[in-house]
Amino acid sequence: MHGGRKPITREQAVRGARLGAKLQAERERRGLSQQEVADRARLAYATVRKIESGATANPGILTVVDIARVVGIPLDDLIRRPGRPRRS
Repeated sequence: MHGGRKPITREQAVRGARLGAKLQAERERRGLSQQEVADRARLAYATVRKIESGATANPGILTVVDIARVVGIPLDDLIRRPGRPRRS
């Protein structure tokens, strides 16, 4: 392989799409635009757009933390798999 990123697995793609959908739903519920989230999280608009669309299947944890903070969703809720109970 030539210095590029490793190909993502199907599981990573599914997780990335799920993460993006959760972020988008919460952002829209709060009436925020992608640009507002990007500005408040100090990220590029394209980063937010790609994460929400699932084009970035494995975003960095610090990026996810920043977006979660802006949209007001606890990180635990964001990364928990469907059907798994919340930790207490």
